[in-house]
Amino acid sequence: MEFTCKEFKVGKCEGEKLVDGETMPLVLQPPAASKNDIDSLVMALKENNEWFEQMIIKNSAVLLRGFDVKNVVDFNEIVEAFGWDDIRYVGPAPRTHVYKRIWTANEGPLSEFIYYHHEMVLIKESPKKVILYCEIPPPEGGETPFVPSFRVTERIMEEFPEVVEELDKKGLTYTFTTLSKNNTSSMRGRGWEDTLGTSDPKEAEKRANALGMDLEWLPNGSVKAILGPRTLTRVFDGRKGRRMWFNTMVGMHGKEHSSATMADGTEIPIKFVKRCEEIIEEESIQFKWQKGDVLFFDNMALLHGRRPSLPPRKVLRLPTERSEFPLYLSSFCSTSTRNNSVLIREKSQHIVQDETKKARTTKKVVGCPFFSVVHRKGQQMEHGRHVVLGGWVLKEDEDILKTSHL
Repeated sequence: MEFTCKEFKVGKCEGEKLVDGETMPLVLQPPAASKNDIDSLVMALKENNEWFEQMIIKNSAVLLRGFDVKNVVDFNEIVEAFGWDDIRYVGPAPRTHVYKRIWTANEGPLSEFIYYHHEMVLIKESPKKVILYCEIPPPEGGETPFVPSFRVTERIMEEFPEVVEELDKKGLTYTFTTLSKNNTSSMRGRGWEDTLGTSDPKEAEKRANALGMDLEWLPNGSVKAILGPRTLTRVFDGRKGRRMWFNTMVGMHGKEHSSATMADGTEIPIKFVKRCEEIIEEESIQFKWQKGDVLFFDNMALLHGRRPSLPPRKVLRLPTERSEFPLYLSSFCSTSTRNNSVLIREKSQHIVQDETKKARTTKKVVGCPFFSVVHRKGQQMEHGRHVVLGGWVLKEDEDILKTSHL
């Protein structure tokens, strides 16, 4: 596919970087001053939908700049041009619905730094893309820095290869505690009632389990969510085989209301966590927001955060297009489909997912409680520590809510 399009002109922005031959972010501008209106932009996106999506995957971040995107209504039209599905946000950040598909970004205090993360990285249906729109740029600070995830893995593997492989083999367990009601004075202040859409504890447990988390109720009405095992790194189809740093270990390790440990309870070495934090910051890319900017992230490839800023700052956002890969395997596997079943085969290193495949799985593999196992007719079922080997068939468990998409 050609990496140029007559409907867009490639521009530049302060802070962009060349990473492994790709410009991040790729800045796309109107081809002429007469083509900067919202109608021309929406038409161009509709006519070049496939090309634009390939640019998001190729460059990981695409910034539309110089178009007359006046308000949330215009932003929603841009979003609608692609026909991507909605994803309900599940996480600790307080957010408010604004218009149709559009929500605010994290409404926590602007004085706080929001640490780098892949959106909804711990949830079974994390979005493939995150779209941000700047309606009011901050007078100072407030950048949305992002980090090429594969660069973190490459660099940390050079210094701590054994620790990375141990973490990927064992998996990670996370916990975080949240109150029942929202607290907008905290960037992690979203209550469990709003997060899970119910005030009924039994229904909350049911919904939490469907999302891949267990709940532990605390005396004051708050809840501790327990998620795991989760992998440290991932390899996704169509992204050059890059091993992504697809976790939130640094952001949750050793915090007041959250934790991250190896799935067997072993503590993660502090030296390793600190070095990861340094590398993530060193690899970060950032630019100054301008009014009307629309930024597309490949959520499979980038971590992102938010710098502290002076008010006012208004950035709206939308996570979109469900990812289609198994989240819970703590061993390394690849997947293929046959008759709406999933075949798990042993791999030596990474999880590799072909996103063109569509099948469903749920629970119960030995050591990995999110899949059901049905062995092939005429064959004896055997298993490894975490994953069924030898091509055994995993099928949906009718007794469990649909917990995962492939």
